[in-house]
Amino acid sequence: MTDEELEKLFERSENKLEGEINDLHRHFERTENKLEGKIDDLHHHFDVVAERFDTKFDLLAEGVLNVDEKMDRNHAAIREEMRQGFSDTHDLIKYAYNLARPKR
Repeated sequence: MTDEELEKLFERSENKLEGEINDLHRHFERTENKLEGKIDDLHHHFDVVAERFDTKFDLLAEGVLNVDEKMDRNHAAIREEMRQGFSDTHDLIKYAYNLARPKR
C-alpha cells in the first residue's frame, strides 16, 4: 500500500469517525431534550401532588380544630352539669339535715 493510498484510507476513516461522532452528539442532544421534557413533567406532577397534600393537610388541621373546639364545649357543659349536680346534692343534704333536726 502506497503512502497516498494509506493517507486516503486514514482520511476516509477519519471522515467516517467524525460522522459517527456527530451522530452520537445528535443522539445525545435528542436524549437530553427528552429527559428535560420528562423532568419538567415530573416537576409539574410533584407540584400538583404537593398542592393536593397541602389542601388535605389544611382540611385535616381544620377538622382537628373543630374537634378540639367541640371537646372544649362538651367539657364546659359536663363541668356545668357536675356543678349543678353537686349543688342539687348539697341542697338535698341541707334539706334532709333540716328535716332531721328537732324544731325548737
